[in-house]
Amino acid sequence: MFRLTSLLAMLVVLTGFAAAVKSVPATEVAIQLTGEVTLVSDIYGILSDNGITVNVGDTISATYRYETTTPDTNPLGTVGDYSHSTSPFGFSTATAGGLAMGTDPSSVDFLVEIVNDHGSPTPRDNYLLRSYTNIHNLPVTLEMTHISWQLDDSTLTALDSTDLPLLPPNLDDFDQESGFDMSGEGGMLEFFLVRGVITSATLIPEPTTFLMSYLYPRNSFRVYTFARI
Repeated sequence: MFRLTSLLAMLVVLTGFAAAVKSVPATEVAIQLTGEVTLVSDIYGILSDNGITVNVGDTISATYRYETTTPDTNPLGTVGDYSHSTSPFGFSTATAGGLAMGTDPSSVDFLVEIVNDHGSPTPRDNYLLRSYTNIHNLPVTLEMTHISWQLDDSTLTALDSTDLPLLPPNLDDFDQESGFDMSGEGGMLEFFLVRGVITSATLIPEPTTFLMSYLYPRNSFRVYTFARI
């Protein structure tokens, strides 16, 4: 009888806790990426002439962060555009071999785009990140820099809405035709491109996310967490 009473009390507490959590808006989501370089294009020597070495097979490591309550600015029902203009959102780090880049915290221009059943005659699902203003470890001035990651699904099963996800994408559900890119362009249109494939996307949890990920499993593609105070 004591065990049954204790179990019922625990269930009541967990049920109340879950209901309370659902009513609290999620805020920041941070995701860690790991991958491998598959292409290096540096025909103008922007990397090599400045002591930056990147080779096919090198490890890619990146961390990005976004705000889950960011409004969708795209009027299309099949495309969700979530633009961020303040720090700490965007790529806090992105490295490939000796190249290091990241979203400029003083001038954030970071987009998360979620595409569900969009396009004609061949619709697709897509998960896309783009950082348009970035800092880097090159000792030269670049006119333009870009960090991006695109996932593609032609089966239309990876996503079921254009809502901003609260968990990392399931890589098994997508192809990576474009993959993860780090690029830069100089004043004379000279450029470099480092491209790779991401093999791991992992949530960097807030303290309460451990319990929330248990209460709301990953395959639901939704998780609730407390707002940061």
